[in-house]
Amino acid sequence: MIFYDHFEFRFFDESEQKTIKQEAERAEDLGKLTDEMLQLAYNKSLFHLLVPEALGGHEATLPEALDIFEEASYLDGSFGWTLTLGAGAGIFAAYLEPEFSENVFSNEKAFIAGSGFPAGTAVRVEGGFTISGEWKYISGWPHATLFTASGLVKISENEEPEVKAFAFLPNEIEILKNWNSFGLKATSSDDIKVSDQFVPKSRTFRIVPEALNYDAPLYRFPFEPFAQCTLAISLAGIAQRFMDESLILLEQKASSMEESKDILALHKRSARELDKVRKQLYSQVIDCWGYYQKGDAADMEDVQKIAPLSSNLNQTALKACQRIYPHLGMKVLDESNAINRAWRDLHTASQHDFLRPELATD
Repeated sequence: MIFYDHFEFRFFDESEQKTIKQEAERAEDLGKLTDEMLQLAYNKSLFHLLVPEALGGHEATLPEALDIFEEASYLDGSFGWTLTLGAGAGIFAAYLEPEFSENVFSNEKAFIAGSGFPAGTAVRVEGGFTISGEWKYISGWPHATLFTASGLVKISENEEPEVKAFAFLPNEIEILKNWNSFGLKATSSDDIKVSDQFVPKSRTFRIVPEALNYDAPLYRFPFEPFAQCTLAISLAGIAQRFMDESLILLEQKASSMEESKDILALHKRSARELDKVRKQLYSQVIDCWGYYQKGDAADMEDVQKIAPLSSNLNQTALKACQRIYPHLGMKVLDESNAINRAWRDLHTASQHDFLRPELATD
């Protein structure tokens, strides 16, 4: 966990930390994770983190996953964000048709990229569906072995369309290379498109309790709060990297700054505010997780608190880093520096819909 001037690693050893940090700038230049980053992820089965044990996955607890996502994001924003989304999609294994799911995750390099927004339209045909649509921000697509996207299926003239998720093979989608963000560059978050693509029924699924094929606490935990807290913790890891890197700069400048004592105090106060809010989110998730782990379901009012706490963590992280940024001098402007990359990654991640400001608490 984070202290105001030190990040404690539990999952990545020193050699792995060094690899990720060293590869970060090259990954940004490439616009995707490097082979060295990916090999490290494969060696540690990171993309199988939340896949059912029956399929060869780790089936980690949600608190364990949050710790790993936070560490990875601290090391590099693009690496951590891609891991959070790619490993997070591993829970789809519990909802996909079992034979298909087993085939997908028998590949040690299995990685699912996709979008949950129902931007497609589908029509029932014999044996499955034909679907067309465009989906935005498909992080990690260069490494994907499967793509998932949601669409609306017309049922009848008098009924609301049904939302279904569809699984596409890499040769069934078109990549629209339009990810021009100033941060999270190596996430390769381009858009995808399909046109009248046939998808067999065996490659469709819904993330609802009655569709579960593998019953475990992880898969009973509601999906939207799961997504909100994992993204918020990934963002918190990025913010903590900025705060630690900024402390190094401030201490280097301290001897030549009359106001250094006040600025260091501001840094300490801001970092502690950030840590307080991230601990609130952790605590809420752990409390809710405890019920699911015992075989019960948490009170939905408690589960629904995860959304505003996640958004509040986003806003607190932004404010903490923005308070410090004006005091850092010209070094923070160099795009090859880790602190500049963390600044850009933080502000990019903060725009995710699940972390939007209107959900924040007072």
